[in-house]
Amino acid sequence: MFQNIKAQSGTEFIPVDPTGIPYSIIIANITLNGGVLPDSTEIAVFDDTLCVGYTKYAGNINQQLVAWEGDQSMGLQGFTTGHTMIFKVRLLVNNDYYIIDAIPSYSQGTGEFGFGNFSVVDLSVTATVNLEELFTDKSIIAYPNPFNKQIDFNLNANSFRLVQIFDYTGKIICSKNLNNLSGHFTWSGLNNKGIKVSDGFYLVKFISESNSKIVKVVYRQNAVYQK
Repeated sequence: MFQNIKAQSGTEFIPVDPTGIPYSIIIANITLNGGVLPDSTEIAVFDDTLCVGYTKYAGNINQQLVAWEGDQSMGLQGFTTGHTMIFKVRLLVNNDYYIIDAIPSYSQGTGEFGFGNFSVVDLSVTATVNLEELFTDKSIIAYPNPFNKQIDFNLNANSFRLVQIFDYTGKIICSKNLNNLSGHFTWSGLNNKGIKVSDGFYLVKFISESNSKIVKVVYRQNAVYQK
């Protein structure tokens, strides 16, 4: 097994061809360093070194990943029932791609291919590479950052239906329906209960019908900035 391995920019997970013998794996949740995994991150499942299933993360809980069982009689590659499932993600950081192990925790299944009709798994990804640029979407401008009273987001004509704000543990502390808002969004540093948040960094995720964008912001009670 390998972790935090830099991959060539064109290197993608290449799964086996569908064999007609699918096995469903439900990814109930997946986190990156205890927080949010960026949308479109590639997730793959392996039987040893053979990639037998692949999907792109869509920001959903209970996302399905289909693995394909091998059929030796037809000469088709795939997993072998009873073999251990190995999960990896392909993550883009600072214009470099990294292939990183994802540690599974099963709420249904034993971690072996072919157990029952399907398996349900939580995945935890730990990256030691610098993730600073990962959460800095250049198409959305946040000012001031750090902030102490409120922070204004210039959405640059993007249209969003929902905003979710996560703390450093990956917990949603605030969410608001935006009704396809475009232009500006302002956050006053309050959680869903109307209580001021603690000092620290937060991930603000803007969600549209087709994609999402994540911006990292920092709240500091004693932040000083110039307009």
